[in-house]
Amino acid sequence: MTQAQEKSHSLWENISSRLLFSLSDKLKFALKVSLAMMLAYLIPMSQGWAQAQTAAITIMLIAAAGPVGESVSKGVKRVWGTIIGAVIGMTLIGIFPQERALYLLFLSLFVTFFLYLARAYKGDMTVFMLTSVTMMMVFKNGEVDDVFLYGIDRTYMTVLGIVIYMFIGIFLWPVKVQDDTLDIAGDLLSMQSEVYSRKDDQTRKREVLYAPLREKEKLLEQSVATSDAGERGLSIEQRNSLMLNIKEINEHLMLLSCEAKADFDARQRDYIENFDRVEDEIRKLLALLKSAIKEGREVAIPVQWQPVYDFGKIKLLTHLERAALASAASDMEKLHTALRHLAKKFNAIISPYPTHFKLSGSPNPSAFHWFDPEDMKGALISFLIFWTTTIFWIVVNPPAGFLVVTLATALSILTTFSPLKPSLLIVIFSLSFVFATAMYILVLPNLHYGWELGLFIFLYAFIGFYFISPKISIFFLLGIA
Repeated sequence: MTQAQEKSHSLWENISSRLLFSLSDKLKFALKVSLAMMLAYLIPMSQGWAQAQTAAITIMLIAAAGPVGESVSKGVKRVWGTIIGAVIGMTLIGIFPQERALYLLFLSLFVTFFLYLARAYKGDMTVFMLTSVTMMMVFKNGEVDDVFLYGIDRTYMTVLGIVIYMFIGIFLWPVKVQDDTLDIAGDLLSMQSEVYSRKDDQTRKREVLYAPLREKEKLLEQSVATSDAGERGLSIEQRNSLMLNIKEINEHLMLLSCEAKADFDARQRDYIENFDRVEDEIRKLLALLKSAIKEGREVAIPVQWQPVYDFGKIKLLTHLERAALASAASDMEKLHTALRHLAKKFNAIISPYPTHFKLSGSPNPSAFHWFDPEDMKGALISFLIFWTTTIFWIVVNPPAGFLVVTLATALSILTTFSPLKPSLLIVIFSLSFVFATAMYILVLPNLHYGWELGLFIFLYAFIGFYFISPKISIFFLLGIA
């Protein structure tokens, strides 16, 4: 490489590093959402389509979940959720065309159920949230004229918002969700190795290690539940099988730790002739497994271990001591077996051949946290919010109409059990009202071209998503809807 080329290359690297430094993740997210909001208004307006604000509200609701990785499959799931919500909503309108009380009752039950699913779902909660939102959006404020065309228009614009956000998320600074399942598994194995090495310590010293071990196990469960086929080509079933193996090792370690005393190894060595072998192999397996994925080394798998008892000494023990000895030996054997099975799976992952290993009859992981008390209480709160705002809509009849009920109920999934206090929401809504009023009086009347309107929408959305947290920016941006 010549000196001129080296200078040019270093200059380009310097410019790139400065540019990448200036474009933080927060800035990229705000730019992407602002562009999506701008297109959500300009595309329908250029085609003469109604309900452009529906596409914008859809984008705001999805973006409120924060910057997450976008994919075609995730977008398709959201579209299916929207279509299901529209079908249910319009079916209820057809079944109860004049019985508004019955319609609202059944609508509230369906909305509450799908918002519960959104809370309980381990993946993208916006799938079920959009189902609930679309279900309410197809309702035309109690009118009976052209209700189905109105519902189809709303559904179409909701799908348009999903598609716009999906394509921008895929092609403009795509967020790559890190595949950290195996990394967490390696950290967990390191902690398990420490727990096993300290099984002869005092009980209090061992108990200090239990809480971090359980927390890391929960992280592994979350990673397995929310990940797709990762960069190592592991399927969901294979990830779940690895997780079950590691949880099984945790259980055996906990049992051994509870049984172990200060002289545990010495007592086992007195009555089990080949105890030194299993002790050495377990330590080696734990040490090799935690570095197998990082270093890509194949793990040497020992043969199956079975305890060989010294029956002459065992005859001198009491029945209770014999039972304790047999229980500890059984746990050691099960731990040794579980480590051998995990080593076989790790070797299959490291191998250059396609990853294939026996799933050990592991059940498919549930995609939902069923019957969680907090999720059920949150669903009840959403039900109460639905009826409170419905009564407000009937009595006051605000200009926004039933949209007040729709947004209040949908946003309850963000405000329930969150640090958002009523005082903070009042401040945000007040700022939103003042800012929106100023923009509608001072700026909008002076816009004459489409590009000016697009720039106005872009800057309005950028202010909301860059200077305010995504989870509360939607409350500020309601003035643009």
